Amino acid sequence: MAGKKWLYAFRRRNHDITLRAPESTSYARATGFNKPAVDKFYTLLDSLIQKYGLNGSRIFNCDESGMKTVQQQNSRSPCENW
Repeated sequence: MAGKKWLYAFRRRNHDITLRAPESTSYARATGFNKPAVDKFYTLLDSLIQKYGLNGSRIFNCDESGMKTVQQQNSRSPCENW
């Protein structure tokens, strides 16, 4: 297991890594991420790709950075002041 000495050395070598506050996940979102739901998503995605003749140049990946999905604010990690 890595100790404090390793952690401090790692942080000295990697200045661009920052600590972020964890975000809450709603119960519906947590339970909705399961194999049947993911299979259904990819089945629908495949049917849309076939229907509209899409290729990789017309499919974009967007993340949820900066979007709040849960209205509860979490406290920061106890290690936030490294």
